[in-house]
Amino acid sequence: MNDFLMYSMILIAQMIGLSGGLAIFSSIFTRSRFKGILWLAFIAVLCIYQTINAFQLSEGLGLGIILVSVILLILAFFIQKKKSFSHT
Repeated sequence: MNDFLMYSMILIAQMIGLSGGLAIFSSIFTRSRFKGILWLAFIAVLCIYQTINAFQLSEGLGLGIILVSVILLILAFFIQKKKSFSHT
């Protein structure tokens, strides 16, 4: 039970942190494409680091972090795509 609670808290923290990072990315990207791509690269490096650490704890946690990251990245992509169409 304690492992489940710990893994749940780690996944929730991942969702909160990545959501905040992607919100900042979206804001930066609309102003400067180059700075937005740099910020996205920084987020990607942090996600890779967290995924490696998560796989060291548990395969399930590592897969959960990958799943959360992919879902949030897809969501950010579609939001950014919608913004770019509304500006044209």
